[in-house]
Amino acid sequence: MKIYKITLRSRWGEPFIVTVAGSSLYEAMKQVTLDPGWTFGNYSVVGVIA
Repeated sequence: MKIYKITLRSRWGEPFIVTVAGSSLYEAMKQVTLDPGWTFGNYSVVGVIA
C-alpha cells in the first residue's frame, strides 16, 4: 500500500492537497470525491505502508 499526495485544483487554479493511501493511484482516487469545479492536478508517492 502506498501513500499518495494528490493535488486538486479549483476552477480558479487554487490548489488543494489531500493525502490518501491505496494499492494504486486508481484505488486512492476512488476515495476522493471531486465536487463540480475541481479537477485532478497531479500526484506523488510520499510513502509506503508495509
